[in-house]
Amino acid sequence: MIDLFLTFTCLASVAGSLFSPPQEAVISAQNQARILERFADFPDAEKARVVKRIYQAALEADHPMARAAKVLEEDAQLAALEVLDPEPSRHYDPERYAPALQLRTKIETPKSQRWKRLEKHFFRVIPLPVRDRNWQYDYGRNALLHPEKPLSPTEQLQRLMAGQWPEPGRIAALAEAVLDHDAGRDAIADYFQHHYRDRNGRVYRGIRLEDVWGSGRELEVSDVEAIAWLRLIAKENRVTSPINSSLHRRIYGRISDSFADWRDYRLLRQGLAWRLEQPDHELPIWFSSIGDSVNLAWAYVGHDPHRMRNLLKTHPTRQRFFQHLEQALEQPGDQAEAWRNELDLRPQLPVVLANAVRQQLRLEGLFGLGRR
Repeated sequence: MIDLFLTFTCLASVAGSLFSPPQEAVISAQNQARILERFADFPDAEKARVVKRIYQAALEADHPMARAAKVLEEDAQLAALEVLDPEPSRHYDPERYAPALQLRTKIETPKSQRWKRLEKHFFRVIPLPVRDRNWQYDYGRNALLHPEKPLSPTEQLQRLMAGQWPEPGRIAALAEAVLDHDAGRDAIADYFQHHYRDRNGRVYRGIRLEDVWGSGRELEVSDVEAIAWLRLIAKENRVTSPINSSLHRRIYGRISDSFADWRDYRLLRQGLAWRLEQPDHELPIWFSSIGDSVNLAWAYVGHDPHRMRNLLKTHPTRQRFFQHLEQALEQPGDQAEAWRNELDLRPQLPVVLANAVRQQLRLEGLFGLGRR
């Protein structure tokens, strides 16, 4: 596939750099320190209310990504989504899927040496995702997962003053909920969002099945998870535990194939969602070379999450999605300038947000004048 971003740049043939140079921080470090000092005197409930008002002001910022965030926050269907605990050790029940093994589940935490050795084995190349401070979208249960360790109002205010959304991952999680259009994948999504168990019954806190299957490393599969896949995904009841060793390779191969298909679906939507929250969010390693094309995809739909959902429904795989985008760029017509303008604005989001935050901080009296 040719470089879509390079293709578009040539087609647009607009003089000057496509991206504006980075600007200095809107709120100086000295002013931020003074604001935080005043903020520290507020009662906790008032801190939360002030941050909420500042966030609302940021959502009103004149920027396509801010408008997209506002659309997501005001969407009635998204507001109705269930918000669940993150459950960092959610796992399959051995008594249900492999009772003959009489496994006793033990939770290994990141403090244990066994957990650390497992992390080193699986995630030497592709790091284990850090999830405890972020909002997440649960593709299997079509729900939001709130952070295990949510940021305090003071931490949220610091992010806002730096031109970032106050709660990391929230806008991306809402976007993923919109972009997840295929309910037929709920079961496989839920399977891989359970946590990894070794053959001795140890479940590793914070390490999901999708993490170990996506690591590219060899892994041992417990009968519990193998039988769960056969029952819940393949809808087969013939095989029981203990599984005959002659069946291992075939069963594990089928699980691997199902994961590859699921990963293609999830990573495309997750990568798009991350780049709607932050203009330069780091992408999964499989997308690291096409970040500009992901940005261009958002410019193509005018940073409209619902238009992106419709595009994904028509072109659901990574290959078909980017092929369509490439074909559209070959004959941009009068859309080239509009796409260029959308791209040109993307890196300005932090400055635009910080300006909106600065204005609201003045209204709140946190610069020393105004409401207080």
